[in-house]
Amino acid sequence: MPYRPSSGFSKLLSGAKKNRHLRARLLAEPRRIIRDGFDGKKYALTGKEKGIILRHHEHSLEKLSKFVMKEMLGLDDQDVIEP
Repeated sequence: MPYRPSSGFSKLLSGAKKNRHLRARLLAEPRRIIRDGFDGKKYALTGKEKGIILRHHEHSLEKLSKFVMKEMLGLDDQDVIEP
């Protein structure tokens, strides 16, 4: 069965795409965003989702999305198109 991201994970990535301040904080301070949320919003993430963010936070949001696809969907590098 394919992986289905939690609504919190989807909201976090969608919010980071739209809001440059959230995006910058997510990439610079992922633990804080996971723990405290951002701008009054908290994001309910699974342990696997937290792990992906913490392992790949130093990259751009585009790179983070690529890692999400690879790890969550079990894709290889050749299966993922560069953003």
